[in-house]
Amino acid sequence: MKDVIQELKNLEGQYWRGMIRRDLDAVLGLTDFPCLVASSSGVMLVDKEKFTEMFSSRREEISRFEFLKEPEVRLLTPDTAVIAYTIGFTIGARKTEAADASTWVRRDGKWRCALHAEATAKFASKKQAA
Repeated sequence: MKDVIQELKNLEGQYWRGMIRRDLDAVLGLTDFPCLVASSSGVMLVDKEKFTEMFSSRREEISRFEFLKEPEVRLLTPDTAVIAYTIGFTIGARKTEAADASTWVRRDGKWRCALHAEATAKFASKKQAA
């Protein structure tokens, strides 16, 4: 079980790195379509075509990210898991903190993200408070 938990933490990091590198193929390969996205923009059910369009038309660059503390993972079934964490990232010149959560499903032996939700943080991270 520890191996699966670590694999999911690694996959969440790979997803973020794919976003930073603007590596559409990597991000598509980690996404279960249609996927759900919940953010300050609302809730969307996004198919592969719409995801590709949104990804390609993004104007602001994500230039860095860091997990502000170790992500928490809960296996709901052998093939479904949720991961939640606080994250710091930079988009353009803006530094942002958020609480994020993803739902991962394993299909044909491969984990893919089926839902990602993000709430911009209104809290000070422990790192900043120290």
